[in-house]
Amino acid sequence: MALFEIKIPDNIHVHIHDHRVGDVEKLSRKIDFLTQKANQIMSTQTEAAELLNATVAKLDAVAVEVDKIGTETDGLQKEIQDLKDAAGSQGNITPELQAAIDAIAARGESLAAKVAAVDAKVPDATPPEEPTA
Repeated sequence: MALFEIKIPDNIHVHIHDHRVGDVEKLSRKIDFLTQKANQIMSTQTEAAELLNATVAKLDAVAVEVDKIGTETDGLQKEIQDLKDAAGSQGNITPELQAAIDAIAARGESLAAKVAAVDAKVPDATPPEEPTA
């Protein structure tokens, strides 16, 4: 017959058999110890969940920045093409103008490569599957 039976959160079940009724203090210390350990486990899991949620928020912010870089890169590439088209329609261009066009083109290609490198590191999100009835 059990002297004490205690249920602790998360399906931890403590069942203590002690036929020495006078040893209640020893049982009380055991119960306190187990309760403390259960609370530590719950606290650690809560802290881990908070850390993971904070990391998700940071990743969301990075995703916004990457989207912004992508948009800016698209804009740069359009401006580069517009400059090339304008320069091409005028025939002769100065070396300075050609150098400026080349510098912008190189910057656009560099940004596009950086965005592609970041994109390659993070798998694309897949939409959740619809539950079947």
